[in-house]
Amino acid sequence: PFIKKENRIILIREDNDFKLSKELKAAYLEKFKNDDSIIIVVDDDRQVIDEIKEKNPNVIVLKDTALVD
Repeated sequence: PFIKKENRIILIREDNDFKLSKELKAAYLEKFKNDDSIIIVVDDDRQVIDEIKEKNPNVIVLKDTALVD
């Protein structure tokens, strides 16, 4: 509830040529590389989270269970 619905973006593999999740998210995040936006990524896959953190140190990354624990 702390993220407004209009600020939520859900990336779906089936809508994006079935790219791997980490490739899909990395490509999307490239758009904001030189942007001052605050970007929060929520994911349930530890490998995706680690890859995003490695390549995008300014992105806030949360494992989905962190939101409900």
